Amino acid sequence: KPGLADHVVIAGYGASGRHLGRVLKEARIPYVIIDLNGEIVRGALREGEPMIFGDATRVEILDRAALHRARILVLAISDDAASAHVARIARRLQPSIYVVARTRTIGQIEELRRAGADEVIADEFETSIELFTRVLHRYHVPRNIVRAQTRALRGESYRMLRAPAFDLRLAETLVEILAAGTTDVFHLAPGSPAIGHTLGDLDLRGRSGVMVFAVVRGERPHPNPGSNFQLLEGDELVLVGGHAEVEAAFRLLEGRVDDEAD
Repeated sequence: KPGLADHVVIAGYGASGRHLGRVLKEARIPYVIIDLNGEIVRGALREGEPMIFGDATRVEILDRAALHRARILVLAISDDAASAHVARIARRLQPSIYVVARTRTIGQIEELRRAGADEVIADEFETSIELFTRVLHRYHVPRNIVRAQTRALRGESYRMLRAPAFDLRLAETLVEILAAGTTDVFHLAPGSPAIGHTLGDLDLRGRSGVMVFAVVRGERPHPNPGSNFQLLEGDELVLVGGHAEVEAAFRLLEGRVDDEAD
């Protein structure tokens, strides 16, 4: 591709390749896609995608994709052996290129790393990490802490998750986080059962343990509101307490009283 430089080369136009291409297009990052399926390539070309028909294991195809001027190579093909082969060729042609490979199975992580991949994304582990992050968000763990924990799980090619025994340091850290306090904001959306009630009616401190630090109404904060403070639609309650306490308060404010008794 003449003039293409500092771009992303995507090998494979399956679901992962398509999603990545869409994101890169939105971000205005230059990219080119290689795929061996003629029908897929023709359809993508009609949609305006920068496609190259061919086998990514062939040097001449990688040359057409201007691999020697690319910044990143993404191996989004389902054949791990082919991915490893492409990684080896790419590393030889462009030693400084950053290679990201995808695999469905954990057993191929080290093989792909040895072949030259800088980073290997394992579908199996990513599903587990996504579940992990959603659970932590539900417990109102601060987002920066969640990001740090997911980085730790992904580190060294998922070493923590691949170890026979789960790394106790991570587990201990999570216990400390969940025991510590947090601050979260609850927005009173239309139809919220708390609308029209006073803070005294709700008794969030007695029923959940949280403190209502402030209520923000419009642009105006009301710090340390009293028990007679009546809540209106659109109010935002700033809650302070432990993670379990904040979750209990959210259940009460959402009217999920049955959950409280569980």
